[in-house]
Amino acid sequence: SQVSALVSCVQVGFISGTLLMTYFALADRLSPPLLFAGMAATGSGLNVLCLATTEFAAWAVLRLLVGFCLAGVYPVGMKIAAMEYPNGLGARLGVLVGA
Repeated sequence: SQVSALVSCVQVGFISGTLLMTYFALADRLSPPLLFAGMAATGSGLNVLCLATTEFAAWAVLRLLVGFCLAGVYPVGMKIAAMEYPNGLGARLGVLVGA
């Protein structure tokens, strides 16, 4: 179905984004908080753009890009948590993963 295809697009985008960000070490080359904020804002904007269309192809591309942006939010958020909370990191990561 189209819904499952859209979910898969997000996952493919996330995996692709994670691979590219890891390969280019973006979280080490750029400021992690700025990378996190930029990717979160971009992903949010892409989600809002989904409201502007009813075309499946456009939704698929937008969801792929949202997944890519999530690769700059979730793993980078864990890096930020590890840098900010050397003690009690497990609880902080639990909150991040649970969110």
